[in-house]
Amino acid sequence: MKLNGIVALMAISSLGVLMGCVKPDDTPAPTAQSEAAARPAASDDKLLASVRETLAAEPLLKGEKIEVTVKDGTVALSGTVATGAAKMKAEDLARSVPEVFGVDAEKLFSK
Repeated sequence: MKLNGIVALMAISSLGVLMGCVKPDDTPAPTAQSEAAARPAASDDKLLASVRETLAAEPLLKGEKIEVTVKDGTVALSGTVATGAAKMKAEDLARSVPEVFGVDAEKLFSK
């Protein structure tokens, strides 16, 4: 019986040591905002050029005056387009550009 008590005590002690050695990871998971904040402004300039190029290549958007700005990887579209389909296409195309974190099209209106 005494041997079982010693084994149990050793198991509890080992568990306590292990629990003390294993710490939970307190590092927060990266978010789109934290990743965006770490981006250099040059990346926004590259994204701006890529989004403008992508929109300009779309036949449905030919002749449309869409203003594009980029801040921390988020694209903002503004202006007025001829149809709701053109608005949706512009949003979808902007989202399709690699490294775009989000698209704000609240100021892009259709006639």
